[in-house]
Amino acid sequence: ALSLIILAWPGQPEDSSVDMNAACIGALGIVGTFVLLVLASWGIHIEQHHAAGVLADHQAAILRRELETSADFVKRLANRWESLEYNIPDELLQSELDSYFADIPALQSLMSLNGEGQSVLHKSRSPEEERWLESQMANERVLTWLNQPLTAPPVESWIIPDPSRPLAAIVRVVPTGAGEVKFFSVFDVGILLH
Repeated sequence: ALSLIILAWPGQPEDSSVDMNAACIGALGIVGTFVLLVLASWGIHIEQHHAAGVLADHQAAILRRELETSADFVKRLANRWESLEYNIPDELLQSELDSYFADIPALQSLMSLNGEGQSVLHKSRSPEEERWLESQMANERVLTWLNQPLTAPPVESWIIPDPSRPLAAIVRVVPTGAGEVKFFSVFDVGILLH
């Protein structure tokens, strides 16, 4: 556009000059094309941004549903074991644990503490997961969370305690009529997203 205007400027040699009107129309066409290109790319950017927002909302809804479903599984298990007062025959205990770990790939650990903070049950998918949960139960942030009373509803509470494992979430469930018993499970949120 600038070149056309320079070529049309008065004082240019006759053989290299361009009519001023033609140069202005050409420059206007170039500027108009540039403006339309910018507007089109901005529209594409807005459309992509909107599509990303819809996808993020969809993923959030899926994750929320998965978290609720997982918490419901754990609540049912906690209520069943509470009704047995944690006097669960070893064969039934192992069978249920095997089933839960097989049916819920994101489930990493289960733990139950009595009113004195003593472990009634602690089973994990791996020894590393068991040690991780034990270390988190001594974490000051987790201890503060543990001491917050749960009201009904909700009867569960979630925390992501470890910045080095941002997808490891602990859920605390209070079984119906449990008194001081607290039931915990660890979920790998990344697995829930897949």
